[in-house]
Amino acid sequence: MQWQAYISVTGRVAAPPATQRFYPYRRKTLSIKELFRTKNMTSDMPVLLAAVSILSALHMAFQARRVGWSRMKYKIMPPTVTGPPEFERTFRAHQNSVEFYSIFLVVLWISGIFCNEVLAALGGIMYIVGREMYFTGYISESKKRLPGFYMVLCVQLFLTVMATIGIIQSFLDKYLNIRLL
Repeated sequence: MQWQAYISVTGRVAAPPATQRFYPYRRKTLSIKELFRTKNMTSDMPVLLAAVSILSALHMAFQARRVGWSRMKYKIMPPTVTGPPEFERTFRAHQNSVEFYSIFLVVLWISGIFCNEVLAALGGIMYIVGREMYFTGYISESKKRLPGFYMVLCVQLFLTVMATIGIIQSFLDKYLNIRLL
């Protein structure tokens, strides 16, 4: 199967130009292998952040599946969210994870892009571990969720501080020509 792509004079795959007159692009038909084998395409991409994001999404899906298993075990049909305490704790643990997830993804990506990708990815792995500790602890007894909860809060704080420092540093460098670090 062939794909149409625009290749700039530097050899990178680019979006179709608005007008040929101002942009020196040539049109070329590429195979799928050629499309994904461009030399400079992967060097600037945040691969670690993408890997942690996919891993966290799989973890969220696994937690959702565990809620489904709990529904089957206690015979609770959707949309009901009440039942035995074990089911309610499983359901709440998953809902709490869902509530934190968007904040996690935002600070993960901003801290990784603007500050340090490796530290952000390690923080992301620690977040996933903390979420699992929280989830399994909450299912067994609500007080056992606290170690995982504190770990998740510390990771969120760490990533937020990293993101803030990175944004401030980038702003000062780009708009005021002040380089702090």
